[in-house]
Amino acid sequence: MIIDHGHIIGNHTQTHPYQKIPTFKEYKENIAHCQDTINLTVDTVAKFYRPPAGTLSISGLSLARKLGLKTVLWSIEGGEWGIHKGDNASTISHRMQENLQPRDIVLLHDNNIKVPTILDEILPVLQKHNIDLIHGVQFI
Repeated sequence: MIIDHGHIIGNHTQTHPYQKIPTFKEYKENIAHCQDTINLTVDTVAKFYRPPAGTLSISGLSLARKLGLKTVLWSIEGGEWGIHKGDNASTISHRMQENLQPRDIVLLHDNNIKVPTILDEILPVLQKHNIDLIHGVQFI
């Protein structure tokens, strides 16, 4: 369904390690396992990689590069799982509307109940202001 809606699948590691930085070998297995899962599940090759929690490491960057993946981070975070997790969807939406700029990369998590409401509120505002909405990368 993600691909059918014009999005691209990206690699976000198989187990999303963020409690501790994995060893080089663990990181390699984790990224490679996610690549295999994507390939088998949706018959496509991921071209982008987003490190868990936005944690950049030499291991993660070099492994992603060896697998032909471009590392992507975000420029604006909704915070629905982070620092603003206690805020309601409208508060998060209004904060994002005040801060969004053209070419921003937005981080929202599809497993948070607030996200559909946030998107329902911010997408029409962006369209009204002629900010191009480009289908994004969905990281799994």
